Amino acid sequence: MELADLRGVRFDPIVEGFRAERADCGGVPAEVVYPEDPPAQPGRTILYFHGGGYLTGSPDQYRGATVPLARAARAVVVVPDYRWAPEHPFPAAHDDAFAAYHGLLTDGVAAASLAVAGDSAGAALALSVLAAARDAGLPLASCAVLNSPYADMTASSPSLDDPHYNQGRVRKDRVVWMMQTYLSANDADPRDPRHSPVFADLGGLPPILVQSGGRDPLHDDGVRVAARAKECGVDVTLTEYPASEHIWVVAGTRPAPDPEAERATLEGAWFITEHIR
Repeated sequence: MELADLRGVRFDPIVEGFRAERADCGGVPAEVVYPEDPPAQPGRTILYFHGGGYLTGSPDQYRGATVPLARAARAVVVVPDYRWAPEHPFPAAHDDAFAAYHGLLTDGVAAASLAVAGDSAGAALALSVLAAARDAGLPLASCAVLNSPYADMTASSPSLDDPHYNQGRVRKDRVVWMMQTYLSANDADPRDPRHSPVFADLGGLPPILVQSGGRDPLHDDGVRVAARAKECGVDVTLTEYPASEHIWVVAGTRPAPDPEAERATLEGAWFITEHIR
Protein backbone atom coordinates (compact mmCIF):
# COMPACT_ATOMS: atom_id res chain seq x y z
CA MET A 1 0.00 0.00 0.00
CA GLU A 2 1.14 3.53 -0.76
CA LEU A 3 0.22 6.64 1.20
CA ALA A 4 -1.12 8.28 -1.98
CA ASP A 5 -3.50 5.33 -2.43
CA LEU A 6 -4.82 5.74 1.09
CA ARG A 7 -5.32 9.47 0.67
CA GLY A 8 -6.96 8.94 -2.69
CA VAL A 9 -9.91 7.13 -1.07
CA ARG A 10 -12.87 9.47 -0.71
CA PHE A 11 -16.06 8.97 1.27
CA ASP A 12 -19.30 10.42 -0.02
CA PRO A 13 -21.31 11.26 3.10
CA ILE A 14 -25.04 10.93 2.47
CA VAL A 15 -26.35 13.16 5.22
CA GLU A 16 -28.79 16.03 5.53
CA GLY A 17 -30.30 18.34 8.09
CA PHE A 18 -27.18 20.33 8.89
CA ARG A 19 -25.01 23.24 7.86
CA ALA A 20 -21.24 23.36 8.13
CA GLU A 21 -18.92 26.32 8.51
CA ARG A 22 -15.16 26.66 8.56
CA ALA A 23 -13.67 28.16 11.69
CA ASP A 24 -10.47 28.75 13.60
CA CYS A 25 -10.29 26.70 16.78
CA GLY A 26 -7.29 27.65 18.88
CA GLY A 27 -5.28 28.32 15.73
CA VAL A 28 -6.34 25.02 14.15
CA PRO A 29 -8.68 25.01 11.13
CA ALA A 30 -11.91 23.20 11.88
CA GLU A 31 -15.37 22.41 10.55
CA VAL A 32 -18.29 23.30 12.76
CA VAL A 33 -21.43 21.23 12.19
CA TYR A 34 -24.74 22.80 13.18
CA PRO A 35 -27.77 20.48 13.29
CA GLU A 36 -31.06 21.75 11.96
CA ASP A 37 -34.65 20.86 12.90
CA PRO A 38 -34.12 20.56 15.79
CA PRO A 39 -31.19 22.91 16.37
CA ALA A 40 -28.49 22.45 19.00
CA GLN A 41 -29.27 23.31 22.57
CA PRO A 42 -27.50 26.53 23.60
CA GLY A 43 -23.87 25.96 24.58
CA ARG A 44 -23.89 22.19 24.01
CA THR A 45 -20.68 21.32 22.13
CA ILE A 46 -18.90 18.14 21.05
CA LEU A 47 -15.23 18.25 20.07
CA TYR A 48 -14.84 15.37 17.59
CA PHE A 49 -11.55 13.97 16.32
CA HIS A 50 -11.76 11.99 13.09
CA GLY A 51 -9.71 8.88 12.37
CA GLY A 52 -7.28 8.07 9.59
CA GLY A 53 -4.28 6.64 11.40
CA TYR A 54 -2.74 10.14 11.75
CA LEU A 55 -2.00 9.89 8.01
CA THR A 56 -5.24 10.91 6.31
CA GLY A 57 -8.84 12.06 6.86
CA SER A 58 -10.70 15.36 6.94
CA PRO A 59 -13.80 16.75 8.66
CA ASP A 60 -15.98 16.58 5.54
CA GLN A 61 -15.12 12.89 5.03
CA TYR A 62 -16.44 12.04 8.49
CA ARG A 63 -19.80 13.79 8.29
CA GLY A 64 -21.35 10.33 8.22
CA ALA A 65 -20.45 10.21 11.92
CA THR A 66 -20.49 13.86 12.96
CA VAL A 67 -23.78 15.00 11.44
CA PRO A 68 -25.92 12.18 12.91
CA LEU A 69 -24.21 12.71 16.27
CA ALA A 70 -24.89 16.45 16.15
CA ARG A 71 -28.56 15.82 15.41
CA ALA A 72 -29.03 13.05 17.96
CA ALA A 73 -27.27 14.94 20.77
CA ARG A 74 -28.66 18.33 19.73
CA ALA A 75 -25.14 19.71 19.88
CA VAL A 76 -22.73 21.73 17.78
CA VAL A 77 -19.91 19.44 16.67
CA VAL A 78 -16.44 20.94 16.15
CA VAL A 79 -14.11 18.81 14.02
CA PRO A 80 -10.46 19.96 13.94
CA ASP A 81 -8.60 19.55 10.66
CA TYR A 82 -5.41 18.48 12.40
CA ARG A 83 -2.11 17.95 10.61
CA TRP A 84 -1.01 14.57 9.24
CA ALA A 85 2.24 12.63 9.37
CA PRO A 86 4.67 12.13 7.72
CA GLU A 87 4.63 15.74 6.45
CA HIS A 88 3.88 16.90 10.00
CA PRO A 89 5.26 14.19 12.28
CA PHE A 90 4.33 13.34 15.85
CA PRO A 91 3.38 15.19 18.00
CA ALA A 92 1.77 17.63 15.51
CA ALA A 93 -1.67 15.98 15.57
CA HIS A 94 -1.67 15.88 19.37
CA ASP A 95 -0.55 19.49 19.62
CA ASP A 96 -3.35 20.53 17.26
CA ALA A 97 -5.91 18.51 19.20
CA PHE A 98 -4.93 20.10 22.50
CA ALA A 99 -4.86 23.57 20.94
CA ALA A 100 -8.41 23.04 19.66
CA TYR A 101 -9.61 21.94 23.11
CA HIS A 102 -7.92 24.89 24.80
CA GLY A 103 -9.29 27.20 22.11
CA LEU A 104 -12.88 26.17 22.81
CA LEU A 105 -12.43 26.88 26.52
CA THR A 106 -10.81 30.23 25.73
CA ASP A 107 -13.71 31.10 23.45
CA GLY A 108 -16.12 30.61 26.32
CA VAL A 109 -17.36 27.04 25.92
CA ALA A 110 -17.99 25.74 29.44
CA ALA A 111 -16.28 22.43 30.19
CA ALA A 112 -19.52 21.12 31.71
CA SER A 113 -21.25 21.76 28.37
CA LEU A 114 -18.48 20.10 26.36
CA ALA A 115 -17.96 16.46 25.39
CA VAL A 116 -15.08 14.94 23.43
CA ALA A 117 -15.46 12.10 20.96
CA GLY A 118 -13.56 10.37 18.20
CA ASP A 119 -13.10 7.27 16.10
CA SER A 120 -9.96 5.16 15.61
CA ALA A 121 -6.88 7.42 15.90
CA GLY A 122 -9.28 10.24 16.76
CA ALA A 123 -10.40 8.27 19.82
CA ALA A 124 -6.79 8.15 21.01
CA LEU A 125 -6.54 11.89 20.40
CA ALA A 126 -9.64 12.45 22.52
CA LEU A 127 -8.02 10.63 25.46
CA SER A 128 -4.70 12.39 24.84
CA VAL A 129 -6.43 15.77 24.99
CA LEU A 130 -8.20 14.97 28.26
CA ALA A 131 -5.00 13.72 29.88
CA ALA A 132 -3.12 16.82 28.70
CA ALA A 133 -5.89 19.10 29.97
CA ARG A 134 -5.80 17.35 33.34
CA ASP A 135 -2.02 17.75 33.55
CA ALA A 136 -2.29 21.43 32.58
CA GLY A 137 -4.91 22.08 35.24
CA LEU A 138 -7.59 22.94 32.69
CA PRO A 139 -11.27 22.14 33.26
CA LEU A 140 -12.20 18.72 31.91
CA ALA A 141 -14.99 18.00 29.47
CA SER A 142 -18.07 16.23 30.80
CA CYS A 143 -17.39 12.88 29.11
CA ALA A 144 -15.80 11.07 26.18
CA VAL A 145 -17.22 8.75 23.50
CA LEU A 146 -14.72 6.51 21.70
CA ASN A 147 -15.57 4.38 18.66
CA SER A 148 -13.07 1.70 17.55
CA PRO A 149 -10.11 3.15 19.49
CA TYR A 150 -6.73 2.80 17.79
CA ALA A 151 -5.05 2.63 21.16
CA ASP A 152 -1.83 0.58 21.01
CA MET A 153 0.93 1.36 18.54
CA THR A 154 2.92 -1.68 19.70
CA ALA A 155 0.42 -3.90 17.84
CA SER A 156 0.02 -6.11 20.91
CA SER A 157 -3.74 -6.63 20.87
CA PRO A 158 -4.63 -10.33 20.34
CA SER A 159 -7.47 -9.45 17.96
CA LEU A 160 -4.89 -8.34 15.36
CA ASP A 161 -3.89 -12.00 14.96
CA ASP A 162 -7.36 -13.53 15.28
CA PRO A 163 -9.05 -14.36 11.94
CA HIS A 164 -12.44 -13.83 13.58
CA TYR A 165 -11.78 -10.10 13.83
CA ASN A 166 -10.06 -9.79 10.46
CA GLN A 167 -13.21 -10.13 8.36
CA GLY A 168 -13.90 -6.53 7.33
CA ARG A 169 -12.25 -4.13 4.91
CA VAL A 170 -9.67 -3.08 7.55
CA ARG A 171 -7.33 -5.95 8.44
CA LYS A 172 -4.08 -6.50 10.31
CA ASP A 173 -1.79 -5.85 7.34
CA ARG A 174 -3.29 -2.41 6.77
CA VAL A 175 -3.24 -1.56 10.48
CA VAL A 176 0.42 -2.56 10.85
CA TRP A 177 1.41 -0.65 7.69
CA MET A 178 -0.26 2.50 9.03
CA MET A 179 1.47 2.08 12.41
CA GLN A 180 4.87 1.65 10.77
CA THR A 181 4.33 4.61 8.45
CA TYR A 182 3.24 6.87 11.28
CA LEU A 183 5.96 5.86 13.74
CA SER A 184 8.75 6.17 11.15
CA ALA A 185 7.77 9.80 10.52
CA ASN A 186 9.77 10.95 13.54
CA ASP A 187 11.06 7.77 15.20
CA ALA A 188 8.13 8.00 17.62
CA ASP A 189 7.98 5.69 20.63
CA PRO A 190 5.17 3.16 20.01
CA ARG A 191 4.39 3.13 23.75
CA ASP A 192 3.98 6.89 24.00
CA PRO A 193 0.63 7.30 25.82
CA ARG A 194 -0.39 10.13 23.50
CA HIS A 195 -1.07 7.59 20.78
CA SER A 196 -1.09 4.40 22.86
CA PRO A 197 -3.52 5.18 25.69
CA VAL A 198 -3.53 1.55 26.83
CA PHE A 199 -0.29 2.62 28.58
CA ALA A 200 -1.55 6.03 29.78
CA ASP A 201 -2.39 7.32 33.22
CA LEU A 202 -6.10 7.94 32.76
CA GLY A 203 -6.79 8.76 36.40
CA GLY A 204 -9.12 11.66 37.02
CA LEU A 205 -10.69 11.64 33.56
CA PRO A 206 -14.45 12.04 33.12
CA PRO A 207 -16.82 9.15 32.25
CA ILE A 208 -15.91 7.30 29.07
CA LEU A 209 -17.96 5.21 26.63
CA VAL A 210 -15.95 2.75 24.49
CA GLN A 211 -17.58 1.04 21.50
CA SER A 212 -15.80 -2.01 19.99
CA GLY A 213 -16.70 -3.89 16.82
CA GLY A 214 -16.66 -7.68 16.53
CA ARG A 215 -15.19 -7.60 13.00
CA ASP A 216 -12.46 -5.12 13.83
CA PRO A 217 -8.82 -6.19 14.16
CA LEU A 218 -8.50 -3.37 16.71
CA HIS A 219 -11.37 -4.76 18.78
CA ASP A 220 -9.06 -5.58 21.68
CA ASP A 221 -7.57 -2.08 21.66
CA GLY A 222 -11.00 -0.91 22.79
CA VAL A 223 -11.31 -3.65 25.39
CA ARG A 224 -7.86 -2.89 26.75
CA VAL A 225 -8.28 0.88 26.89
CA ALA A 226 -11.57 0.38 28.76
CA ALA A 227 -9.80 -1.95 31.20
CA ARG A 228 -7.02 0.59 31.63
CA ALA A 229 -9.53 3.34 32.35
CA LYS A 230 -11.26 1.15 34.94
CA GLU A 231 -7.90 0.32 36.52
CA CYS A 232 -7.25 4.06 36.84
CA GLY A 233 -10.59 4.59 38.61
CA VAL A 234 -12.50 6.08 35.68
CA ASP A 235 -16.24 5.49 35.23
CA VAL A 236 -16.12 3.56 31.96
CA THR A 237 -18.69 1.70 29.86
CA LEU A 238 -17.66 -0.82 27.17
CA THR A 239 -20.23 -1.77 24.54
CA GLU A 240 -19.73 -4.62 22.06
CA TYR A 241 -21.13 -4.56 18.51
CA PRO A 242 -20.44 -8.15 17.35
CA ALA A 243 -21.27 -7.73 13.65
CA SER A 244 -19.57 -4.37 13.14
CA GLU A 245 -16.33 -3.45 11.37
CA HIS A 246 -13.74 -0.82 12.23
CA ILE A 247 -15.26 2.69 12.63
CA TRP A 248 -18.68 1.39 11.58
CA VAL A 249 -20.10 4.57 13.11
CA VAL A 250 -19.24 6.39 9.88
CA ALA A 251 -21.50 4.06 7.89
CA GLY A 252 -23.92 6.93 7.33
CA THR A 253 -21.62 7.60 4.37
CA ARG A 254 -23.02 4.56 2.59
CA PRO A 255 -26.04 4.51 0.27
CA ALA A 256 -27.69 1.97 2.61
CA PRO A 257 -26.89 3.14 6.16
CA ASP A 258 -25.93 0.46 8.66
CA PRO A 259 -28.51 0.16 11.47
CA GLU A 260 -25.66 -0.63 13.87
CA ALA A 261 -24.10 2.72 12.99
CA GLU A 262 -27.37 4.38 13.93
CA ARG A 263 -27.49 2.41 17.18
CA ALA A 264 -23.91 3.37 18.05
CA THR A 265 -24.63 7.02 17.28
CA LEU A 266 -27.75 7.04 19.42
CA GLU A 267 -25.88 5.33 22.25
CA GLY A 268 -23.11 7.93 22.04
CA ALA A 269 -25.63 10.77 21.96
CA TRP A 270 -27.48 9.34 24.96
CA PHE A 271 -24.20 9.00 26.89
CA ILE A 272 -23.33 12.60 26.11
CA THR A 273 -26.72 13.99 27.08
CA GLU A 274 -26.57 12.06 30.34
CA HIS A 275 -23.34 13.77 31.34
CA ILE A 276 -23.28 17.14 29.64
CA ARG A 277 -24.78 20.23 31.28
